[in-house]
Amino acid sequence: MKKILSLFLFLLALISSFVKPIEVKGEVEYETKSYKMLNIADSFVNGGTNADLNFGIASQLKVRYRSDYGTNYFEFYFKFQFPANAKNITKADLLLTYQSVPANIQSRSLTVSTVGSNWSEGEGKVDGAAVAAGSDAITYNTRPSELPENNNKVITFDNVPVQYDILKVDVKDLINTYLAQYAVKDTATEISFRVHSNATANETDFNFCSKDHTKGVGPMLDLTMDVEKVVVEPTILYDGLSLTSERITNKTGKESSIYTLELDGSSDLTVVTGVPENKMPLQPGLRQTPSGMATSYQNDGYNVLAAINGDFFKMNDEGTENLIQPRGLTIKDGQILTPLVEWTFFGIKKDGTPVIGDPTTFDSLKNDLQHAVGGDSGYLVKNGVAITNDADGGCHSEDSVAPRTAIGIKADNSIVMVVVDGRTTESAGLVLTDLAQHMLAKGCVNAINLDGGGSSSMAIKGSNNTFAPINKPSDADGERPVGNGLLIIDPTTSVMTGDLNAKISEATNLMNNSQYGNEIGKYPEEQKNILNIAIVNAKAAKVAENKNQESIDKALSDLQTAINEFKASLITKIFDDLEVLVEEASSLLNNSTFGEDIGNYPIEQKGLLTEALNSANSLFNNEATTQEDIDAAIIELQGIINEFKASIIVLEDEELISKIEEATEVFNGAIFGENVDQYPHEAGVLLTQSINASKELLAKENVKQKEVDDAVVSLTKAIETFKNSKITNNANELEKLIDNIEFKLGEIVFGEEVGNYAPEQEQLIKQALNEAKEVINDPTSSQEDIDAALNNLKNKLNDLNKAMVTTPSEPSNPTGPDNPIEPSDPVEPKSSNEILFLFIGLGVGIILTLVIIYVLKVIKKK
Repeated sequence: MKKILSLFLFLLALISSFVKPIEVKGEVEYETKSYKMLNIADSFVNGGTNADLNFGIASQLKVRYRSDYGTNYFEFYFKFQFPANAKNITKADLLLTYQSVPANIQSRSLTVSTVGSNWSEGEGKVDGAAVAAGSDAITYNTRPSELPENNNKVITFDNVPVQYDILKVDVKDLINTYLAQYAVKDTATEISFRVHSNATANETDFNFCSKDHTKGVGPMLDLTMDVEKVVVEPTILYDGLSLTSERITNKTGKESSIYTLELDGSSDLTVVTGVPENKMPLQPGLRQTPSGMATSYQNDGYNVLAAINGDFFKMNDEGTENLIQPRGLTIKDGQILTPLVEWTFFGIKKDGTPVIGDPTTFDSLKNDLQHAVGGDSGYLVKNGVAITNDADGGCHSEDSVAPRTAIGIKADNSIVMVVVDGRTTESAGLVLTDLAQHMLAKGCVNAINLDGGGSSSMAIKGSNNTFAPINKPSDADGERPVGNGLLIIDPTTSVMTGDLNAKISEATNLMNNSQYGNEIGKYPEEQKNILNIAIVNAKAAKVAENKNQESIDKALSDLQTAINEFKASLITKIFDDLEVLVEEASSLLNNSTFGEDIGNYPIEQKGLLTEALNSANSLFNNEATTQEDIDAAIIELQGIINEFKASIIVLEDEELISKIEEATEVFNGAIFGENVDQYPHEAGVLLTQSINASKELLAKENVKQKEVDDAVVSLTKAIETFKNSKITNNANELEKLIDNIEFKLGEIVFGEEVGNYAPEQEQLIKQALNEAKEVINDPTSSQEDIDAALNNLKNKLNDLNKAMVTTPSEPSNPTGPDNPIEPSDPVEPKSSNEILFLFIGLGVGIILTLVIIYVLKVIKKK
């Protein structure tokens, strides 16, 4: 029996190990929220085997006649993402903006259906042109199927709408049906819709705006729904300071991580302005991360609990390394370090009261502010009313979700600091209206936006007294160095030693760099001992185990008193500097030449320096002379000496030096030769001679100003002459050919007889000749014009040489093709002697002919 019982218990235990215990869940609490949800993707699909795909590239989502998915058929899709744990949609209006409306609409019916959401914005075919297809892009063959089956809504149009009117479609039941079947707890749900036409005949396109269309709002869901209320209990970081980490859904339906520090208005905690490295005054170009600022302040004795970034700063401006970084107001310990611009600010008054203001309130508050940093151009919440337009919250709305930092004040003077993560897959970020609603929900009556984006950071003190951001800054390098910040401190446990450290350094430098003795300008030895004792006491107060802020402040006051007394003990009537100046002035008077030549000093300067020197000398043996008299004489005599030195008459040779440099640069940049765009060698020789002459003049002793001025004129002219010598074109060959042809035309005959040149060639060669002359005589002719005229003239000359009248039986004319006119034939005009001999020969021939005729007649008569 015992064995059977034991076996039974073993089996029972074994079975129990495979059975899950029944979980008893508490009642889930929900809250109602409203959203204006923008779609995360849209497209339209044209029917047919070559379906076009458009993911927001064009401005229109098309609907057209449906005929078995034929080429006249258009349908469009869009997708939304619902927040996790959405439940009980009480309102869901799909808002579609008309892009264009055909005039022939009388009554038309469209159907909106929920479809599969396994598609995304990607590539496909755009406007008929094939591009690389994405793996999940919509095409004709992979059109999403309707899910759930027959989950659709029919819309009927009875009247013609106006362009950019809004079509509102109640899709509450479609969404609830879809969520009931496909929503997964704790996971955001994507819902896709398809809109297609129910028409049975061909008709004009009916178009809606896509999500990226600038004139009309793309598809949008106006929702009211219940979402699971997540109650997050704040973590107490310190007495009076709590931290809340939450996940909230922005107005586009995407989740973000948000961190909220709340400083109890009744606590002793306060907020101080953080500046880089706690250095005063602000250093140009210096920035530091909020964590770094918290560490610097803690090293100076502040009990820092947390820090956030503050004002906008000049991160991307050119030359920021020389600029003080915060854009707007910075006040630290009652001192205004940077002024307020036209934007808002957060501050702590001298009585510890927090305040948020703008330029209209600043003038009445500025003398009462102990700490302050600047904010954005507008309020997030003002007098308990949150903004409803992003642009009202500031110039940094960006019209998109982003990381954010904000600060607000509740009615009981509690301070709320908020940092939102963004630009990551885990956290989208908020728009300013989202941020305003959060600040309002936290009880803020006034709140402003601070610097956001990669600057957004919230640093918390860890268990080892080090600081690190609790959020995830969006910059790839992590926490960004910023221009200023806000630090939460406990003043009751802070022993702020930064000012005492600086004062100890000041006193030590003063003591070590001073001279001691009984002479004027030195400090008494006993004052050195007094200052040294004050320094030792200050150092002891800083390291005392029982130190507090009161003891540190007293040590600071005592050390400042010792410094003041030490400075006041200086033995006055210090003549050393005046004696040096008197000696210098005397040397100038004795060793200077006065006149109007180069190297001389003007006569009037001698009188001014002599008068100042006599005035200074009168102070040395005068018992009534005070240190103020000596100091004034030093300033006056130094000024006269400086004016005297500056008055020396100098040779004004800068213009000639500049001209030499210009001429040398022109010469070095020139190319010498005989071709176009080159300079003749002889022009270069002349310019070099002018340059050398100018240099020799400058090296000459006792050169006169007129000589230098004349050299400037001469060298200027030489430069211009050289520049004008540049060969602009090469017309020599053309001119030579023109001369050759004109000479030869005087020797040849045009006619139909053998040995003559064809008459028609005469006009052609003369026309080409005249055209060439026009090119030569035109000063604007380019090398290209000259070359064209040269080639044309050569061609006409070649045609002429081929056109001589000849027969096979007769020899060619010596000037014909066997002996043509050559372009290179030298032009040798006949001399006057040759012409004379020609006429003499002709006369002798005529006389001999007459004599022969006469003799023949006489013989015939006989």
